[in-house]
Amino acid sequence: MSRWTDHSAFIKQWIAFAKTNLTDHGTGILISSFTADGIALDGPEGSSIWMVTHGLRLLDEDFARDQYQRARKELHRSLAGFAWSREWPASHKGQVDVDSGSVIPILEISAGGSGMAFIAASSFGDDEYLSQLAATLDFPPFPPPRTAG
Repeated sequence: MSRWTDHSAFIKQWIAFAKTNLTDHGTGILISSFTADGIALDGPEGSSIWMVTHGLRLLDEDFARDQYQRARKELHRSLAGFAWSREWPASHKGQVDVDSGSVIPILEISAGGSGMAFIAASSFGDDEYLSQLAATLDFPPFPPPRTAG
């Protein structure tokens, strides 16, 4: 690789910086937004971390898997074979914003987080979580659209 296309040094430096400066101290999950100087603007969010874990696999498979496992521990919820994602870990109460969308109280179901959890669960081959998320979409109040014919 030429010096113009090899970004491995930058990636390694960014991963080290992210591990040290861009993770929530309580959960170890990457925060969802920060300034250009690396100052946290908020904490981890389901609607962000699930997509980040998927993309992070291109840069650092081990770090991506660690983040996925941490997010699954903190955000995954299930009941009677149905699963969803919380938007925030129990230790962090964030503000609803454009990417998180509405959050259903009591169960703390995040539509944004749950939708992005499909991507991460598929990316990491988590068939259990993936099938439980799919079951939730097929729940009777949300029937699949009927096809003509």
